[in-house]
Amino acid sequence: MKVPDATQDDLIEDLSEGKVWDSLSGADPVSTEILDSGETLETYADGSAVITGIEVPSESSREAGAVARASNPVTGCVSRPNDSAGYLVRTGCTVRKSYAVHGMKFVGDYKVKSGSPGRITDVRHGEVWSYISTYDIISGPSITKSSGYGSSPATARFSVKFTAASGYPTVHGWVQMNVATSAWVTWG
Repeated sequence: MKVPDATQDDLIEDLSEGKVWDSLSGADPVSTEILDSGETLETYADGSAVITGIEVPSESSREAGAVARASNPVTGCVSRPNDSAGYLVRTGCTVRKSYAVHGMKFVGDYKVKSGSPGRITDVRHGEVWSYISTYDIISGPSITKSSGYGSSPATARFSVKFTAASGYPTVHGWVQMNVATSAWVTWG
């Protein structure tokens, strides 16, 4: 993450005083950047930052059973040949939300077809990490809407509560995979 050393020190001091970072409070980011990996880096007024992303697979060969790794440096998402209904099937895609001090991710599978609703077919392997707090999984990862289109996409969500040491704020966070004619991440 691109957080200067002096800003990191200020942010840690803010946490030790019980202040909530802008990136954890629901504030709007002051800048948004698409990284070379395809992930999104959002920076906030106090210098805190969040990285979110979903893997975008490369197209695979049409040979039966052939798979192709995504060309970006994030691993795991593969694109399989179309299924019998004509959907492009994408499996093993990692959906993530990362802060400087904690984060979460899960793996999901989905399929898309032009002119048809996108479908989430499976989610699994929820994972949480934290350097300053304990955590409780609130729910998921689970499919909250299996198919969708346009502004009402298929969704899968993973929700976590982070509880830091005395004096630090408790934070509820979630990351969500959305699928319509493509896939994207939202979080809160």
